[in-house]
Amino acid sequence: MTDEISTIKGVFVFAATIIDAGILALPVAAAKTGFFPMLLILLVVGVVSVFSALYIAETVVNTPGDHHLPSLAKEHLGGLGFATMIIGIIIYIYGALTGYLAAGGQLFYSLSNGKIPVLAGILIYFVIGSFIVHFGLKKCLHRPQHCLL
Repeated sequence: MTDEISTIKGVFVFAATIIDAGILALPVAAAKTGFFPMLLILLVVGVVSVFSALYIAETVVNTPGDHHLPSLAKEHLGGLGFATMIIGIIIYIYGALTGYLAAGGQLFYSLSNGKIPVLAGILIYFVIGSFIVHFGLKKCLHRPQHCLL
């Protein structure tokens, strides 16, 4: 198995990472702010995202060896850059986890018409998600040809 992925798969993975679940809250935010302010915000965030991605891609291409974001930060920005990147990743991951769990708990609460409390819904969502991730990773470890990338 090769370590490289096709360009189209790379684009889809990158787009999915940027879009994420935050897109689900977009209609609510747009309803509160209005169409044109939301359009302006989307354009600004889109431009910043594109330039950030291009900056990171340029750095990866011009840095010899295999790197991930923390090692790139360490090589180009030093120890403080590395620590800042690690802290940022931790905040991002735990923030996303909190958002997914809260939304999952609310989903079970809504689907049960209030019979399942939000905290119990969070626990149910966590258990189901943990099984999916565990068995998905187990499948990838034993049969990597069945994994997406």
